[in-house]
Amino acid sequence: MLYYVDLNATFVPLIMKHLYLFLVTILLFNVACNKLDSNDAAVIPQSDFKFSSGNNAYLTQVIEVIPTEAKSKSLDWTCDFGNGVKVSGNTITSIPYSYVKEGNYKVSLTVAGNTTTQNITVLPGLRSYQIHSKLSQDLFVSTEVAGNRKDIHVFRTIKANTLTDTAYSISTNDGSVKMIIYGVFTGKNNVSYSYRTSSLVPPLEQYKHTVIELKDDEPLYVNYTLNGKDIELYMPISELFKL
Repeated sequence: MLYYVDLNATFVPLIMKHLYLFLVTILLFNVACNKLDSNDAAVIPQSDFKFSSGNNAYLTQVIEVIPTEAKSKSLDWTCDFGNGVKVSGNTITSIPYSYVKEGNYKVSLTVAGNTTTQNITVLPGLRSYQIHSKLSQDLFVSTEVAGNRKDIHVFRTIKANTLTDTAYSISTNDGSVKMIIYGVFTGKNNVSYSYRTSSLVPPLEQYKHTVIELKDDEPLYVNYTLNGKDIELYMPISELFKL
């Protein structure tokens, strides 16, 4: 007696079954590997950081090196402030520091063997300011911060409608600015006029930049001699150059 065997009915389903199991095994293996890689990446310590003040700081200003790694994480770290000072610890935290000398410094943070370096510029003062001239004429101007003779800044002639270069104050006092305007010019009929004023600008905040506006309504003392008599006038700057 002969038996007929349908090979397609017997072997093809079997092959398909094994092929399906093989593909499922490969898929599960890839998922497991990707998950393992993801977990491995998550535990690599990060040494990136930022400065609380940005990449500029004033003298004596307390800045913080702020790691991107999670705070309170138990990891060995070392911070090099680029001036010979290094601090270390074994728990991630913000690291405070202040510089006493101006300059450019390379700050490095090493976390569990990984190092990141960034530059910070320490400015030559405890505060800074500029004078924004909104005058219609050029004037000679100098400034003095909080009575400190070391904090005198002579801007020379300030051009009308311009912004001066930045001046830095090293005064540890309250930061009040005495703005002095003075000069001599020849008016109508060849009369020589001397002018001066001394105004006190509100105190400038430490570790901040301030723009001081100088306007045409700033009052001046004006002196001149006419027919042998000394005359003194008190007027706003806007009226000075009409003489």
